[in-house]
Amino acid sequence: EHDDIPADRLSLNQKAMGRVSTLRWQKTRWCLVRVPNAALAQQAQTDEESLTEMFFDACLRDWEREGERWRQWAARLDGARRVRVTGRGTDLAFSVEGRRWLAWDGRGNMPDGEILTAPVEDSLEGEIWFEFPGVLSGRLIRDLRLVWKAGQLVQASASTHQDFLRAVLATDAGSGVVGEFAFGTNPAVDRFCNDILLDEKIGGTVHIAFGRSYPQCGGHNESAIHWDIVKDLRAEGRVEVDGTPVLENGRFLF
Repeated sequence: EHDDIPADRLSLNQKAMGRVSTLRWQKTRWCLVRVPNAALAQQAQTDEESLTEMFFDACLRDWEREGERWRQWAARLDGARRVRVTGRGTDLAFSVEGRRWLAWDGRGNMPDGEILTAPVEDSLEGEIWFEFPGVLSGRLIRDLRLVWKAGQLVQASASTHQDFLRAVLATDAGSGVVGEFAFGTNPAVDRFCNDILLDEKIGGTVHIAFGRSYPQCGGHNESAIHWDIVKDLRAEGRVEVDGTPVLENGRFLF
């Protein structure tokens, strides 16, 4: 529905929506839910029955048990200094020294399932390529590749909507900074739906987010945007924390 809207106007709208999102996050009690319907099934390139079944499997978890396990994983990551992500087209490292890891377990999203932190803002080094498109304002930004040198984003390329990508990353002073790194931990979310609220929970994936960081993690970055982009490590890839593998080919090693 946003197909014919120019990139600069979409970016402006995204900035305004980001301010609304920030106020919601800072000043209200909230839980985001994406309810399956025919339109979402079409977007996910599946049938509504299959999507609905996945949705309820992902929502109707033993949250007390799962949450305790994820909080234990987060506690083991607290005190870590460096993260390295390798995989197809990817070798990216960054510092998490002094940052806290949090487990999201059904209180902020539904379905839920992620363990997240805020990378040290100027520490990223290397590159990452995304199997799935970056999804924002109804646009699918495909073949997204990002490169950092000495903590600076030096390349951001895509095969679609390159103009929109550039506009989003130039939204404000913090929009081109990575504010979040996270593991997706929900085993019932098993397919990419072109909807980040679901896709970032896929068990065995990781994601980064440009823009606003969570102060609870110790992040300092401020921005009108918070844009999550999912990297699939289930078939090929590894995450090492201080040199120790914690995720390999979609399997957690805690």
